[in-house]
Amino acid sequence: LEELKNDDDDRIVQRFALAVFYYSTNGPTSWNVYNRDAWLLSSTECSWGEPDVKCTNNNVVDWIYLWGDGLSGTIPGEIG
Repeated sequence: LEELKNDDDDRIVQRFALAVFYYSTNGPTSWNVYNRDAWLLSSTECSWGEPDVKCTNNNVVDWIYLWGDGLSGTIPGEIG
């Protein structure tokens, strides 16, 4: 896979999907993760959820582990 750049369409879609997931599962108010405040910053999505989000060397999110981290809500239709 090619590395995702800040302005790539794939990067924008990845950021959108994670942002929608964050809000639909009440990230701002209910998540109990190490770096909840890092989500949605201008940094890469790979650093948003460390250590709960893992990426390939090309900045493609390929693993999310948020079991027991206080998520509530539903998986949004945009990604599910």
